[in-house]
Amino acid sequence: MWQIGLADSFTGVSIQNVNAHGHAQIFGWVGLFIMGFAYQALPRFWNTTLADPYLAAAVFITMIFVLALPMAGMMMHSQPRALGAAMTGGAIELLAITTFVSQLATTFRKSNDPVEPSNNPHASRSPLYSKHRRLQPS
Repeated sequence: MWQIGLADSFTGVSIQNVNAHGHAQIFGWVGLFIMGFAYQALPRFWNTTLADPYLAAAVFITMIFVLALPMAGMMMHSQPRALGAAMTGGAIELLAITTFVSQLATTFRKSNDPVEPSNNPHASRSPLYSKHRRLQPS
């Protein structure tokens, strides 16, 4: 972004820098937001606790720190080790995402209640649930 501003042109940077910026936005902002929300809300919706909460912290921290590797690899594309950095970072991100999904699946499996809004005190306070109840036939 600094390079775009200093060049006073959106085309003042290489496509690799644009890709690095996009990667940071998708996996950094969007990905971490989804992970944080899912870790906080889904166990409550499922009336259970998160399976291995310390693993959640490890996954979250891993994602934060490993974001720099693929970005560095993309931005320094002409360097000899750039491809290795990008690929290693991507592989670690994939491992963290797989761990995140499997942890949520384990959390879901340990829930004893069916996924019904009527069984969930958090969902029953939702405006969507209230609308759903009004639409139900008597």
